[in-house]
Amino acid sequence: MANDAQREVWNAQDVAETWPRTEHISDPGTAPLMEALNLQPGERVLDVACGGGKTTLAAARAIGPTGHVTGVDIPDGMLALAKRRQAEAGFGNIELALADAQIDPFSGGLFDAALASSGSCSSTIRWPH
Repeated sequence: MANDAQREVWNAQDVAETWPRTEHISDPGTAPLMEALNLQPGERVLDVACGGGKTTLAAARAIGPTGHVTGVDIPDGMLALAKRRQAEAGFGNIELALADAQIDPFSGGLFDAALASSGSCSSTIRWPH
């Protein structure tokens, strides 16, 4: 199955435990990523490899309560962290799913934009309206 090696690496217990101490390396990329996307209230966004959910939360703030963010990732521990952060922030416009965006089905329908952030490497896609 595609990405089995990555699933194994990212699902290692120490990854979920240490990630909150190391994820700050991706923080400098969040603002430029959000600026490049230019998200608008009410839009639907896909966050691929959402990790601990920091970019998912940033997107949710940008689109407001009328928008929706679907965050997908393959490690259980990272999604658990993202879900805790979502609950703490009180966002009801986020759905988090254990899924590999390359091969696994996930709900969410059509999206206005997609993003992927990993350390210093970030990507965005915006579909024209």
